[in-house]
Amino acid sequence: MIELLVTIFFVSVGLVGVIAFFNLSIESSTEDKNELIAAGLAQEGVELVRNIVDYNHLNGDDWWRELVVNSVASNSNCKSIDYESLLSHDCITANHTQVCLDNNSRYFQDNSSCHGAVKTSFTRELEISGQDMNGSGIDLNNGDCLKIEVKVSWGDRETKAVDIICKPRE
Repeated sequence: MIELLVTIFFVSVGLVGVIAFFNLSIESSTEDKNELIAAGLAQEGVELVRNIVDYNHLNGDDWWRELVVNSVASNSNCKSIDYESLLSHDCITANHTQVCLDNNSRYFQDNSSCHGAVKTSFTRELEISGQDMNGSGIDLNNGDCLKIEVKVSWGDRETKAVDIICKPRE
């Protein structure tokens, strides 16, 4: 009888260890998934800004239009951006940082209310500032660039993507 109790004890300790291992593994895979989604959302933000720059340049507009208020790049017009900018080539000027997943299109979008879409645990924020590349003060029409920072947060975690975008070549 004692041998049976000892055996049951050791088997149960082993099972608790195995269950704890699987629980940690599941938690880790969920966190890995969130980190991958956040990195993708951050990179998507940078690429959508690049899309606006390219569109403006190809259409003869100031390459920085919609991104900053003027060529001195003191104020950012672009606080948020989502896949709809591929059609409108516009940024969202309000701080709509909640990232939603549209059930129909399966695209992520930045929106304050998520009309008809599922709210995610992610928020995305853009910060755009001028970068003085030649030491003479910021003037985007004379060789200076924009620094794009996209921060994606979820829970108490965050990830960033940073890029420098300059006027496209003629």
